Amino acid sequence: MNIIEKAGKMLDLPLEYAAGAYRVEMTGGSEVKVEQHHGIVQYSAELITVKGAGADIIIRGEALTLRTMTDDEILIDGRIDGIELGR
Repeated sequence: MNIIEKAGKMLDLPLEYAAGAYRVEMTGGSEVKVEQHHGIVQYSAELITVKGAGADIIIRGEALTLRTMTDDEILIDGRIDGIELGR
């Protein structure tokens, strides 16, 4: 266990937050939430690429919109056709 994992355990944080790993959550076929992101790489109504630690998260669909973006979280709406991990 490295020092970041130890600190996360002491603070009772989930491992993905302590390690800086991203988390992707899809609700139905119309909403995607990405936590612990590093910004937007590409944005269009059919494709949104979000920078994650170690991989890009590629969201494909139709009428995709960026509903919310904070330092910690991105919320994407639209018809989600697929989510891929890329480099």
